[in-house]
Amino acid sequence: MTPEQRIDAALDHVLKASGSALRHYTLPGTLKAMRNAMLEILSDAYIAGMNDAHSTLAQQSGADDERTSQNKP
Repeated sequence: MTPEQRIDAALDHVLKASGSALRHYTLPGTLKAMRNAMLEILSDAYIAGMNDAHSTLAQQSGADDERTSQNKP
């Protein structure tokens, strides 16, 4: 699935939850605005997930470093 297809699938999912569907939106300007909004949402979620993963790994690494230093003579 291409990034564009993922964006359209996410939009369609949200629209179907509200009783509509992406196929009902045919104006190029409207589609572009909706796709840009969904891209921003997905990008923000991706970045937040990466930041969470980085924080978790940093905390684990710090705990590992602390345990290693405690085991040194």
